Amino acid sequence: MVIALDRHSSDIINLVTLLYEAIWQDPSVPIPIKELIGRTQITIIKVALADVGFFNNENHPARAILNEFASAGIGWTEVESLTKDPLYQKIQELVEIILSDLKQDNEHLKPQSKTIAWMTFTSSSLKKSRNAFLVGKSTLS
Repeated sequence: MVIALDRHSSDIINLVTLLYEAIWQDPSVPIPIKELIGRTQITIIKVALADVGFFNNENHPARAILNEFASAGIGWTEVESLTKDPLYQKIQELVEIILSDLKQDNEHLKPQSKTIAWMTFTSSSLKKSRNAFLVGKSTLS
């Protein structure tokens, strides 16, 4: 069965895709971080389709997550073993939380406070981890 998208939904999908393309083309974001960010694209498309405030509110939790992931990646230096890198591991953990939270919820296309709360928590948690990582990195120098 083929379902046609309406023009509005198609525009939202295209705009979210452009956001991800901009992140992917940013040379300051390392490829391993881009790969983690890319795993969230479908989820973010679903959120944007369900919540009209996604593009109107620059502080929208889903947008904040994308910004935090990209910002964290900019300051990150790739290491030989990703499994031992605390910042990479934190981003990976938060990506997994976002993906599993929405997979468990069969009504994920409806705006939900639970999802927004998770995204707000995720963004805040990543900020704290990034700041701790940068502080630790500067004290080692």
